[in-house]
Amino acid sequence: MQSYVKRRLAMIIVSFLTFTASVALAQDAKQSATGDNLLGMNGLARMVAAQNHPVGYFTVGTDFQFFTASEFLRDGSILRDHSRLINSYSLTYTPFAFLEAAFALHVISDNTTGAGLEEDLQVAVGDPEIALKGSYEIMPGFSVGGLLNLRSPSGAGFFNTSLSATNITVAALGSYRISDAVPLSFHLNVGFFLDGSKNLFDDASTLDIPQHFAAQLSSFNRVITRVGVDYATRYFGPFVEVSIEPFLGSGNPGFGGSPNRVTVGAKGWLGEDRGLQIMAAADIGLTGVGPRAADELAVGDYAFTIPRWNVMFRVSYRFDPFTTKTVVQPGDRDPDVVTPKVELPKYAMITGAITDSRTDKPVWNARIRVAKQDASSLAVDGKTGQYRTFNLPLGKHTVIASADGYHNKELEVEVGESGAKANFTLAPKAEIKPGMLRGTVKSASGGKVIRGATLLIPELDKSLKVKSDGSFEISLKSGEYRVIISARGYRTQRKTLRIAEGETVIHNVEMHR
Repeated sequence: MQSYVKRRLAMIIVSFLTFTASVALAQDAKQSATGDNLLGMNGLARMVAAQNHPVGYFTVGTDFQFFTASEFLRDGSILRDHSRLINSYSLTYTPFAFLEAAFALHVISDNTTGAGLEEDLQVAVGDPEIALKGSYEIMPGFSVGGLLNLRSPSGAGFFNTSLSATNITVAALGSYRISDAVPLSFHLNVGFFLDGSKNLFDDASTLDIPQHFAAQLSSFNRVITRVGVDYATRYFGPFVEVSIEPFLGSGNPGFGGSPNRVTVGAKGWLGEDRGLQIMAAADIGLTGVGPRAADELAVGDYAFTIPRWNVMFRVSYRFDPFTTKTVVQPGDRDPDVVTPKVELPKYAMITGAITDSRTDKPVWNARIRVAKQDASSLAVDGKTGQYRTFNLPLGKHTVIASADGYHNKELEVEVGESGAKANFTLAPKAEIKPGMLRGTVKSASGGKVIRGATLLIPELDKSLKVKSDGSFEISLKSGEYRVIISARGYRTQRKTLRIAEGETVIHNVEMHR
Protein backbone atom coordinates (compact mmCIF):
# COMPACT_ATOMS: atom_id res chain seq x y z
CA MET A 1 0.00 0.00 0.00
CA GLN A 2 2.78 2.44 0.91
CA SER A 3 4.68 1.71 -2.31
CA TYR A 4 1.48 2.30 -4.29
CA VAL A 5 0.92 5.69 -2.66
CA LYS A 6 4.55 6.70 -3.25
CA ARG A 7 4.28 5.77 -6.95
CA ARG A 8 1.10 7.79 -7.34
CA LEU A 9 2.50 10.83 -5.48
CA ALA A 10 5.59 10.77 -7.71
CA MET A 11 3.31 10.69 -10.75
CA ILE A 12 1.35 13.69 -9.41
CA ILE A 13 4.53 15.75 -8.84
CA VAL A 14 5.97 14.99 -12.29
CA SER A 15 2.66 15.74 -14.03
CA PHE A 16 2.23 19.02 -12.15
CA LEU A 17 5.76 20.25 -12.92
CA THR A 18 5.39 19.31 -16.60
CA PHE A 19 2.05 21.05 -16.89
CA THR A 20 3.24 24.21 -15.12
CA ALA A 21 6.28 24.45 -17.38
CA SER A 22 4.13 24.10 -20.50
CA VAL A 23 1.59 26.76 -19.58
CA ALA A 24 4.37 29.20 -18.74
CA LEU A 25 5.02 29.35 -22.50
CA ALA A 26 1.37 30.10 -23.32
CA GLN A 27 -0.02 33.55 -23.90
CA ASP A 28 -1.80 35.65 -21.29
CA ALA A 29 -5.56 35.21 -20.89
CA LYS A 30 -8.18 37.90 -20.54
CA GLN A 31 -8.78 39.23 -17.07
CA SER A 32 -11.45 37.01 -15.56
CA ALA A 33 -12.35 35.49 -12.24
CA THR A 34 -14.25 32.55 -13.74
CA GLY A 35 -12.93 29.04 -13.11
CA ASP A 36 -13.38 25.70 -14.79
CA ASN A 37 -14.65 22.42 -13.35
CA LEU A 38 -13.09 18.94 -13.44
CA LEU A 39 -14.06 18.56 -17.10
CA GLY A 40 -12.53 21.91 -18.02
CA MET A 41 -15.79 23.75 -18.62
CA ASN A 42 -16.75 26.97 -16.88
CA GLY A 43 -18.16 25.94 -13.49
CA LEU A 44 -17.43 24.87 -9.91
CA ALA A 45 -16.15 21.31 -9.21
CA ARG A 46 -18.65 18.98 -10.88
CA MET A 47 -21.21 21.66 -11.63
CA VAL A 48 -21.38 23.37 -15.01
CA ALA A 49 -22.14 27.10 -15.05
CA ALA A 50 -24.57 28.59 -17.56
CA GLN A 51 -21.85 30.94 -18.80
CA ASN A 52 -18.98 30.25 -21.19
CA HIS A 53 -15.32 31.15 -21.31
CA PRO A 54 -14.46 34.11 -23.63
CA VAL A 55 -14.78 33.48 -27.36
CA GLY A 56 -11.65 32.06 -29.01
CA TYR A 57 -10.07 30.87 -25.76
CA PHE A 58 -8.64 27.41 -25.05
CA THR A 59 -8.34 25.94 -21.55
CA VAL A 60 -5.91 23.11 -20.81
CA GLY A 61 -6.01 21.42 -17.43
CA THR A 62 -5.13 18.42 -15.34
CA ASP A 63 -6.62 17.28 -12.06
CA PHE A 64 -6.16 14.59 -9.42
CA GLN A 65 -8.75 12.94 -7.20
CA PHE A 66 -7.78 10.61 -4.37
CA PHE A 67 -9.32 8.68 -1.50
CA THR A 68 -8.36 5.73 0.69
CA ALA A 69 -10.63 3.92 3.17
CA SER A 70 -10.45 0.81 5.29
CA GLU A 71 -13.33 -1.68 5.03
CA PHE A 72 -14.84 0.31 2.19
CA LEU A 73 -16.07 -2.60 0.01
CA ARG A 74 -17.65 -5.93 0.95
CA ASP A 75 -16.49 -8.97 -1.02
CA GLY A 76 -18.80 -11.67 0.24
CA SER A 77 -18.46 -11.62 4.03
CA ILE A 78 -15.02 -9.97 3.94
CA LEU A 79 -14.52 -6.20 4.09
CA ARG A 80 -11.83 -4.90 1.77
CA ASP A 81 -9.61 -1.82 2.08
CA HIS A 82 -9.60 0.32 -1.03
CA SER A 83 -7.95 3.41 -2.51
CA ARG A 84 -8.40 5.24 -5.80
CA LEU A 85 -6.49 7.87 -7.79
CA ILE A 86 -8.03 9.57 -10.81
CA ASN A 87 -5.84 11.70 -13.08
CA SER A 88 -7.64 13.63 -15.84
CA TYR A 89 -6.46 15.76 -18.75
CA SER A 90 -8.85 18.16 -20.45
CA LEU A 91 -9.02 20.62 -23.35
CA THR A 92 -11.84 23.16 -23.67
CA TYR A 93 -12.56 25.58 -26.52
CA THR A 94 -15.14 28.34 -26.96
CA PRO A 95 -15.72 28.90 -30.71
CA PHE A 96 -18.79 31.10 -30.22
CA ALA A 97 -20.21 33.22 -27.40
CA PHE A 98 -23.07 30.73 -26.94
CA LEU A 99 -21.11 27.46 -27.32
CA GLU A 100 -18.40 25.70 -25.30
CA ALA A 101 -16.85 22.31 -26.13
CA ALA A 102 -14.66 20.05 -23.97
CA PHE A 103 -12.68 16.84 -24.37
CA ALA A 104 -11.07 14.84 -21.56
CA LEU A 105 -9.19 11.60 -20.89
CA HIS A 106 -9.13 9.90 -17.49
CA VAL A 107 -6.66 7.47 -15.89
CA ILE A 108 -8.25 5.58 -12.96
CA SER A 109 -6.14 3.45 -10.59
CA ASP A 110 -7.93 1.32 -7.97
CA ASN A 111 -6.05 -0.64 -5.30
CA THR A 112 -7.78 -3.28 -3.14
CA THR A 113 -6.27 -5.07 -0.12
CA GLY A 114 -7.68 -7.20 2.67
CA ALA A 115 -7.44 -10.42 4.63
CA GLY A 116 -6.20 -13.28 2.49
CA LEU A 117 -5.84 -11.03 -0.57
CA GLU A 118 -2.65 -9.95 -2.28
CA GLU A 119 -2.51 -6.34 -3.42
CA ASP A 120 -4.90 -6.03 -6.34
CA LEU A 121 -4.50 -3.04 -8.69
CA GLN A 122 -6.97 -2.28 -11.48
CA VAL A 123 -6.09 0.50 -13.91
CA ALA A 124 -8.47 1.97 -16.48
CA VAL A 125 -6.73 4.13 -19.08
CA GLY A 126 -8.82 6.14 -21.48
CA ASP A 127 -12.37 6.91 -20.43
CA PRO A 128 -12.71 9.47 -23.26
CA GLU A 129 -15.28 12.16 -22.54
CA ILE A 130 -16.72 14.90 -24.75
CA ALA A 131 -19.22 17.61 -23.86
CA LEU A 132 -21.08 20.46 -25.55
CA LYS A 133 -22.65 23.34 -23.64
CA GLY A 134 -24.86 26.11 -24.91
CA SER A 135 -25.68 29.20 -22.87
CA TYR A 136 -27.44 32.53 -23.25
CA GLU A 137 -27.67 35.60 -20.98
CA ILE A 138 -31.38 36.45 -20.92
CA MET A 139 -30.84 39.47 -18.65
CA PRO A 140 -27.86 41.07 -16.84
CA GLY A 141 -26.56 38.56 -14.30
CA PHE A 142 -28.95 35.72 -15.27
CA SER A 143 -28.03 33.03 -17.83
CA VAL A 144 -29.58 29.73 -18.92
CA GLY A 145 -28.21 26.89 -20.99
CA GLY A 146 -28.06 23.17 -21.75
CA LEU A 147 -25.43 20.42 -21.52
CA LEU A 148 -24.81 17.22 -23.49
CA ASN A 149 -22.06 14.99 -22.09
CA LEU A 150 -20.83 11.62 -23.42
CA ARG A 151 -18.35 9.43 -21.54
CA SER A 152 -17.22 5.90 -22.46
CA PRO A 153 -15.92 3.97 -19.42
CA SER A 154 -12.91 1.74 -20.05
CA GLY A 155 -13.41 -0.58 -17.08
CA ALA A 156 -10.20 -2.22 -15.89
CA GLY A 157 -8.36 -2.01 -19.20
CA PHE A 158 -6.63 0.25 -21.71
CA PHE A 159 -9.10 2.14 -23.93
CA ASN A 160 -11.44 -0.84 -23.63
CA THR A 161 -14.53 1.20 -24.52
CA SER A 162 -17.68 0.49 -26.50
CA LEU A 163 -20.50 2.66 -27.81
CA SER A 164 -23.14 0.59 -26.01
CA ALA A 165 -21.43 1.35 -22.67
CA THR A 166 -21.46 5.11 -23.21
CA ASN A 167 -22.82 7.19 -20.33
CA ILE A 168 -24.99 10.11 -21.50
CA THR A 169 -25.84 13.20 -19.44
CA VAL A 170 -28.42 15.75 -20.56
CA ALA A 171 -29.02 18.73 -18.26
CA ALA A 172 -30.58 22.18 -18.09
CA LEU A 173 -28.36 24.91 -16.61
CA GLY A 174 -28.99 28.16 -14.79
CA SER A 175 -26.68 30.76 -13.23
CA TYR A 176 -27.62 33.94 -11.38
CA ARG A 177 -25.43 36.72 -10.01
CA ILE A 178 -27.40 37.94 -7.03
CA SER A 179 -25.99 41.47 -6.77
CA ASP A 180 -23.94 43.95 -8.77
CA ALA A 181 -22.18 45.03 -5.60
CA VAL A 182 -21.37 41.53 -4.28
CA PRO A 183 -19.79 38.86 -6.59
CA LEU A 184 -22.05 36.10 -5.22
CA SER A 185 -23.44 33.63 -7.78
CA PHE A 186 -25.89 30.72 -7.62
CA HIS A 187 -25.88 27.79 -10.05
CA LEU A 188 -28.37 25.01 -10.78
CA ASN A 189 -28.00 21.84 -12.89
CA VAL A 190 -31.01 19.56 -13.41
CA GLY A 191 -30.86 16.61 -15.78
CA PHE A 192 -30.83 12.89 -16.49
CA PHE A 193 -27.92 10.43 -16.48
CA LEU A 194 -28.32 7.42 -18.80
CA ASP A 195 -25.90 4.78 -17.47
CA GLY A 196 -24.65 2.28 -20.06
CA SER A 197 -21.73 0.93 -18.00
CA LYS A 198 -23.42 -2.46 -17.49
CA ASN A 199 -22.79 -3.12 -21.20
CA LEU A 200 -19.02 -2.83 -20.78
CA PHE A 201 -18.72 -6.54 -19.97
CA ASP A 202 -20.48 -9.50 -21.56
CA ASP A 203 -21.00 -11.10 -18.16
CA ALA A 204 -20.56 -8.67 -15.26
CA SER A 205 -21.66 -11.37 -12.79
CA THR A 206 -18.17 -12.91 -13.03
CA LEU A 207 -16.65 -9.78 -11.42
CA ASP A 208 -16.24 -9.45 -7.66
CA ILE A 209 -17.33 -6.35 -5.74
CA PRO A 210 -13.93 -4.53 -5.93
CA GLN A 211 -13.84 -5.14 -9.69
CA HIS A 212 -17.38 -3.81 -10.04
CA PHE A 213 -16.32 -0.65 -8.20
CA ALA A 214 -13.11 -0.26 -10.24
CA ALA A 215 -15.11 -0.50 -13.48
CA GLN A 216 -17.72 1.94 -12.09
CA LEU A 217 -20.57 -0.34 -13.11
CA SER A 218 -24.19 0.47 -12.39
CA SER A 219 -27.50 -1.08 -13.41
CA PHE A 220 -29.54 2.07 -12.81
CA ASN A 221 -30.01 5.44 -14.47
CA ARG A 222 -30.06 8.55 -12.30
CA VAL A 223 -31.73 11.95 -12.01
CA ILE A 224 -29.12 14.65 -11.38
CA THR A 225 -29.76 17.79 -9.33
CA ARG A 226 -26.80 19.98 -8.39
CA VAL A 227 -26.97 23.29 -6.56
CA GLY A 228 -23.92 25.46 -5.97
CA VAL A 229 -22.88 28.90 -4.80
CA ASP A 230 -19.55 30.70 -5.23
CA TYR A 231 -18.08 34.05 -4.20
CA ALA A 232 -15.58 34.89 -6.94
CA THR A 233 -13.40 37.85 -6.02
CA ARG A 234 -10.54 39.14 -8.16
CA TYR A 235 -8.02 36.50 -7.04
CA PHE A 236 -9.88 34.03 -4.80
CA GLY A 237 -13.18 32.14 -4.99
CA PRO A 238 -14.59 29.81 -2.32
CA PHE A 239 -17.53 27.64 -3.36
CA VAL A 240 -19.86 24.87 -2.17
CA GLU A 241 -22.07 22.54 -4.18
CA VAL A 242 -24.55 19.78 -3.33
CA SER A 243 -25.13 16.84 -5.71
CA ILE A 244 -28.28 14.73 -5.36
CA GLU A 245 -28.46 11.76 -7.77
CA PRO A 246 -31.28 9.31 -6.90
CA PHE A 247 -31.31 5.99 -8.78
CA LEU A 248 -34.25 5.06 -11.04
CA GLY A 249 -35.71 1.72 -12.06
CA SER A 250 -37.04 -1.35 -10.31
CA GLY A 251 -34.80 -2.92 -7.70
CA ASN A 252 -32.81 0.26 -7.04
CA PRO A 253 -31.48 0.76 -3.47
CA GLY A 254 -33.56 3.89 -2.89
CA PHE A 255 -32.51 7.41 -1.95
CA GLY A 256 -30.38 6.20 0.98
CA GLY A 257 -28.32 4.04 -1.36
CA SER A 258 -28.01 6.69 -4.08
CA PRO A 259 -24.82 8.76 -4.56
CA ASN A 260 -25.50 12.10 -2.81
CA ARG A 261 -22.65 14.36 -1.66
CA VAL A 262 -21.56 17.86 -0.77
CA THR A 263 -18.38 19.45 -2.17
CA VAL A 264 -16.52 22.34 -0.54
CA GLY A 265 -13.54 24.04 -2.15
CA ALA A 266 -11.80 27.19 -3.31
CA LYS A 267 -10.11 28.49 -6.43
CA GLY A 268 -7.23 30.89 -6.81
CA TRP A 269 -6.08 32.87 -9.83
CA LEU A 270 -2.35 33.63 -10.14
CA GLY A 271 -0.98 36.69 -11.87
CA GLU A 272 -2.58 39.94 -12.97
CA ASP A 273 -4.33 38.32 -15.96
CA ARG A 274 -5.53 35.29 -13.96
CA GLY A 275 -5.06 32.81 -16.79
CA LEU A 276 -3.49 30.25 -14.43
CA GLN A 277 -5.96 28.73 -11.97
CA ILE A 278 -5.54 26.34 -9.05
CA MET A 279 -8.47 24.57 -7.41
CA ALA A 280 -8.60 22.47 -4.23
CA ALA A 281 -11.79 20.81 -2.99
CA ALA A 282 -13.11 17.91 -0.95
CA ASP A 283 -16.18 15.69 -1.33
CA ILE A 284 -18.17 14.45 1.63
CA GLY A 285 -20.38 11.46 0.87
CA LEU A 286 -23.87 11.86 2.33
CA THR A 287 -25.53 8.64 1.12
CA GLY A 288 -24.61 5.76 -1.17
CA VAL A 289 -21.28 5.17 0.63
CA GLY A 290 -19.69 2.32 2.55
CA PRO A 291 -19.79 -1.45 2.07
CA ARG A 292 -22.90 -2.79 0.37
CA ALA A 293 -24.64 -5.86 1.77
CA ALA A 294 -24.89 -8.86 -0.54
CA ASP A 295 -28.70 -8.97 -0.30
CA GLU A 296 -29.23 -5.23 -0.83
CA LEU A 297 -29.73 -5.59 -4.58
CA ALA A 298 -31.21 -8.19 -6.86
CA VAL A 299 -28.91 -10.79 -8.40
CA GLY A 300 -27.15 -9.29 -11.41
CA ASP A 301 -27.70 -5.68 -10.32
CA TYR A 302 -25.05 -3.29 -9.07
CA ALA A 303 -25.43 0.28 -7.80
CA PHE A 304 -22.66 2.84 -8.20
CA THR A 305 -21.02 3.60 -4.82
CA ILE A 306 -19.12 6.77 -3.86
CA PRO A 307 -16.33 7.17 -1.24
CA ARG A 308 -17.01 8.62 2.20
CA TRP A 309 -14.62 11.42 1.25
CA ASN A 310 -12.58 12.43 -1.77
CA VAL A 311 -9.98 15.18 -2.23
CA MET A 312 -9.46 17.02 -5.51
CA PHE A 313 -6.68 19.20 -6.84
CA ARG A 314 -6.75 20.89 -10.25
CA VAL A 315 -4.51 23.26 -12.18
CA SER A 316 -5.51 24.79 -15.51
CA TYR A 317 -4.54 27.56 -17.89
CA ARG A 318 -6.69 29.60 -20.26
CA PHE A 319 -5.20 31.36 -23.28
CA ASP A 320 -6.03 32.68 -26.74
CA PRO A 321 -3.64 31.39 -29.43
CA PHE A 322 -5.09 33.74 -32.04
CA THR A 323 -4.19 37.10 -30.46
CA THR A 324 -0.92 37.38 -32.41
CA LYS A 325 -1.05 38.75 -35.94
CA THR A 326 1.46 38.77 -38.77
CA VAL A 327 1.87 42.20 -40.39
CA VAL A 328 3.22 42.12 -43.96
CA GLN A 329 5.92 44.72 -44.59
CA PRO A 330 8.11 45.06 -47.69
CA GLY A 331 11.75 44.11 -47.21
CA ASP A 332 14.47 46.74 -47.68
CA ARG A 333 16.22 44.82 -50.46
CA ASP A 334 13.66 42.39 -51.82
CA PRO A 335 10.04 43.57 -52.16
CA ASP A 336 8.85 39.96 -51.98
CA VAL A 337 10.35 39.46 -48.51
CA VAL A 338 8.00 40.04 -45.60
CA THR A 339 8.94 40.56 -41.98
CA PRO A 340 6.67 38.93 -39.40
CA LYS A 341 5.67 41.21 -36.56
CA VAL A 342 3.95 40.11 -33.39
CA GLU A 343 1.18 42.42 -32.23
CA LEU A 344 0.28 42.03 -28.58
CA PRO A 345 -3.35 42.39 -27.45
CA LYS A 346 -4.23 45.94 -26.44
CA TYR A 347 -6.27 47.09 -23.48
CA ALA A 348 -7.63 50.43 -22.24
CA MET A 349 -9.94 51.80 -19.54
CA ILE A 350 -13.32 53.51 -19.50
CA THR A 351 -13.62 56.64 -17.33
CA GLY A 352 -16.44 59.01 -16.50
CA ALA A 353 -18.77 60.32 -13.80
CA ILE A 354 -22.20 59.41 -12.41
CA THR A 355 -24.58 62.22 -11.46
CA ASP A 356 -28.19 62.71 -10.37
CA SER A 357 -30.42 63.63 -13.35
CA ARG A 358 -32.34 66.18 -11.26
CA THR A 359 -29.60 67.88 -9.26
CA ASP A 360 -26.49 67.19 -11.39
CA LYS A 361 -24.73 66.29 -8.14
CA PRO A 362 -22.51 63.16 -7.84
CA VAL A 363 -24.26 59.94 -6.85
CA TRP A 364 -21.94 58.92 -4.03
CA ASN A 365 -23.20 55.34 -3.61
CA ALA A 366 -23.20 54.40 -7.33
CA ARG A 367 -21.44 51.35 -8.72
CA ILE A 368 -20.20 50.43 -12.21
CA ARG A 369 -20.20 46.96 -13.83
CA VAL A 370 -18.99 45.85 -17.27
CA ALA A 371 -21.31 43.21 -18.75
CA LYS A 372 -19.82 39.75 -19.48
CA GLN A 373 -16.76 40.55 -17.38
CA ASP A 374 -16.20 38.44 -14.25
CA ALA A 375 -14.62 41.12 -12.05
CA SER A 376 -16.65 42.61 -9.21
CA SER A 377 -18.61 45.83 -9.70
CA LEU A 378 -16.60 48.99 -9.04
CA ALA A 379 -17.43 51.85 -6.63
CA VAL A 380 -17.24 55.50 -7.70
CA ASP A 381 -15.52 58.34 -5.87
CA GLY A 382 -18.01 59.48 -3.22
CA LYS A 383 -17.14 63.17 -3.55
CA THR A 384 -16.89 63.60 -7.32
CA GLY A 385 -18.85 60.63 -8.72
CA GLN A 386 -15.83 59.81 -10.91
CA TYR A 387 -15.02 56.18 -11.81
CA ARG A 388 -12.63 54.18 -13.93
CA THR A 389 -12.77 50.52 -14.96
CA PHE A 390 -9.98 47.95 -15.08
CA ASN A 391 -8.20 47.41 -18.41
CA LEU A 392 -10.57 46.10 -21.08
CA PRO A 393 -9.90 44.67 -24.56
CA LEU A 394 -10.41 47.19 -27.33
CA GLY A 395 -13.90 47.10 -28.83
CA LYS A 396 -17.50 47.54 -27.73
CA HIS A 397 -18.53 46.94 -24.11
CA THR A 398 -21.81 47.35 -22.24
CA VAL A 399 -21.35 49.39 -19.05
CA ILE A 400 -24.05 49.34 -16.35
CA ALA A 401 -24.42 51.97 -13.60
CA SER A 402 -26.58 51.35 -10.51
CA ALA A 403 -27.25 52.90 -7.10
CA ASP A 404 -29.76 52.51 -4.29
CA GLY A 405 -32.78 54.73 -4.94
CA TYR A 406 -32.04 55.11 -8.68
CA HIS A 407 -32.97 53.29 -11.86
CA ASN A 408 -30.12 51.30 -13.47
CA LYS A 409 -28.72 52.65 -16.72
CA GLU A 410 -26.51 50.98 -19.31
CA LEU A 411 -24.49 52.37 -22.21
CA GLU A 412 -22.64 50.70 -25.07
CA VAL A 413 -19.11 52.14 -25.14
CA GLU A 414 -16.47 51.78 -27.85
CA VAL A 415 -13.01 51.39 -26.26
CA GLY A 416 -10.15 52.66 -28.40
CA GLU A 417 -6.40 52.66 -27.83
CA SER A 418 -6.65 55.88 -25.81
CA GLY A 419 -9.57 54.53 -23.77
CA ALA A 420 -13.13 55.85 -23.68
CA LYS A 421 -15.28 58.22 -21.66
CA ALA A 422 -18.86 57.53 -20.57
CA ASN A 423 -20.86 59.75 -18.22
CA PHE A 424 -24.08 58.53 -16.59
CA THR A 425 -27.06 60.51 -15.29
CA LEU A 426 -29.21 58.31 -13.08
CA ALA A 427 -32.91 59.00 -12.63
CA PRO A 428 -34.21 58.71 -9.05
CA LYS A 429 -36.99 56.20 -8.45
CA ALA A 430 -40.51 57.58 -8.03
CA GLU A 431 -40.64 56.51 -4.40
CA ILE A 432 -37.38 57.03 -2.53
CA LYS A 433 -37.31 56.27 1.15
CA PRO A 434 -35.47 59.08 2.93
CA GLY A 435 -32.79 58.40 5.51
CA MET A 436 -32.85 59.66 9.07
CA LEU A 437 -30.18 61.47 11.08
CA ARG A 438 -30.58 61.29 14.85
CA GLY A 439 -28.45 62.11 17.84
CA THR A 440 -27.88 64.06 21.02
CA VAL A 441 -25.74 67.07 21.94
CA LYS A 442 -24.21 67.03 25.42
CA SER A 443 -21.32 68.52 27.29
CA ALA A 444 -18.12 66.43 27.34
CA SER A 445 -17.72 67.22 31.04
CA GLY A 446 -20.56 65.77 33.07
CA GLY A 447 -22.76 64.84 30.13
CA LYS A 448 -25.16 67.73 30.69
CA VAL A 449 -27.65 68.74 28.03
CA ILE A 450 -26.60 71.85 26.10
CA ARG A 451 -29.56 74.09 25.53
CA GLY A 452 -29.62 76.33 22.49
CA ALA A 453 -27.28 74.17 20.35
CA THR A 454 -27.78 74.46 16.57
CA LEU A 455 -27.29 71.90 13.78
CA LEU A 456 -26.45 73.31 10.32
CA ILE A 457 -26.34 71.39 6.99
CA PRO A 458 -24.67 73.68 4.36
CA GLU A 459 -25.64 71.51 1.35
CA LEU A 460 -29.32 72.14 2.15
CA ASP A 461 -28.81 75.63 3.62
CA LYS A 462 -30.82 74.33 6.53
CA SER A 463 -30.44 74.77 10.30
CA LEU A 464 -32.13 72.96 13.16
CA LYS A 465 -32.44 73.84 16.84
CA VAL A 466 -31.63 70.98 19.25
CA LYS A 467 -34.59 70.01 21.47
CA SER A 468 -34.72 70.82 25.19
CA ASP A 469 -33.61 67.26 26.06
CA GLY A 470 -30.52 67.68 23.83
CA SER A 471 -31.79 65.45 21.01
CA PHE A 472 -32.22 66.19 17.31
CA GLU A 473 -33.78 64.36 14.34
CA ILE A 474 -33.95 65.24 10.65
CA SER A 475 -35.11 63.37 7.52
CA LEU A 476 -32.63 63.48 4.60
CA LYS A 477 -32.43 62.09 1.09
CA SER A 478 -29.60 59.67 0.40
CA GLY A 479 -26.33 61.49 -0.09
CA GLU A 480 -23.27 62.91 1.62
CA TYR A 481 -23.70 65.88 3.99
CA ARG A 482 -21.54 68.15 6.16
CA VAL A 483 -23.02 68.50 9.64
CA ILE A 484 -21.94 71.53 11.72
CA ILE A 485 -23.00 71.73 15.39
CA SER A 486 -22.42 74.92 17.39
CA ALA A 487 -23.41 76.31 20.80
CA ARG A 488 -22.47 79.45 22.67
CA GLY A 489 -19.43 78.88 24.88
CA TYR A 490 -18.45 75.59 23.13
CA ARG A 491 -16.14 74.66 20.28
CA THR A 492 -17.92 74.13 16.96
CA GLN A 493 -17.85 70.54 15.66
CA ARG A 494 -17.88 69.49 11.99
CA LYS A 495 -18.32 66.04 10.48
CA THR A 496 -19.19 64.57 7.06
CA LEU A 497 -21.87 61.86 7.11
CA ARG A 498 -23.30 59.59 4.43
CA ILE A 499 -27.03 58.84 4.48
CA ALA A 500 -28.35 55.84 2.51
CA GLU A 501 -31.93 55.29 1.40
CA GLY A 502 -34.10 54.13 4.34
CA GLU A 503 -31.10 54.13 6.72
CA THR A 504 -30.96 55.70 10.19
CA VAL A 505 -27.60 57.22 11.17
CA ILE A 506 -26.93 57.95 14.86
CA HIS A 507 -24.56 60.87 15.52
CA ASN A 508 -24.11 61.69 19.21
CA VAL A 509 -21.98 64.78 19.95
CA GLU A 510 -19.96 65.67 23.04
CA MET A 511 -18.91 69.32 22.95
CA HIS A 512 -15.87 70.86 24.63
CA ARG A 513 -15.50 74.37 25.94
